[in-house]
Amino acid sequence: MSSVYRKDRKDGYGGVFLAVKNDLISEEITDIEKNDKLEVTCVKILLAKDCKLIVGALYRPPNSDIEYAQDVIAFLEKVVNKHPKAVHWFAGDYNLSDINWETQSIESSQNPRALNQLFLDFSFKCKLEQKIDQPTRDDNIPDLFLTNRPSLINKVRIEPGLSDHDVVYVESNVRPVKIKPVP
Repeated sequence: MSSVYRKDRKDGYGGVFLAVKNDLISEEITDIEKNDKLEVTCVKILLAKDCKLIVGALYRPPNSDIEYAQDVIAFLEKVVNKHPKAVHWFAGDYNLSDINWETQSIESSQNPRALNQLFLDFSFKCKLEQKIDQPTRDDNIPDLFLTNRPSLINKVRIEPGLSDHDVVYVESNVRPVKIKPVP
């Protein structure tokens, strides 16, 4: 069983969700104002030594404008600023295939250059590293896994998916607090 945290589209044709095992202590981050049109949800999971893991699921539509990107970044920056000592994982389909995250450069022009630069600047400002280095859709990397603690990531593996995107598996060293089962 899992606790499911969702942000559905109003038209009923998509959205994002996070499923967290019921034996983990988790709660949705709801105290940060965000644009209701954003497809993003964030969950706080309790780790050992009173640390927190913030996990965010995000979808940025490919035809969204720069204002949408600014709203996404503003929300994520608020999350980072509200939880500065937490481990942050922001994953999802950002539709940012123009960016070479290894060289921190913009290499094509599917999106406006200013939009790509916003996300590069955001990752630099919040000290987030992108960990997916293999294509997840055709020859592109539209899916990102941004973290402020890359040393906690053991492995990122890409496997064939059921949709037009491949599945991203992330293995980590984080140690969540588990709820002890009632006998």
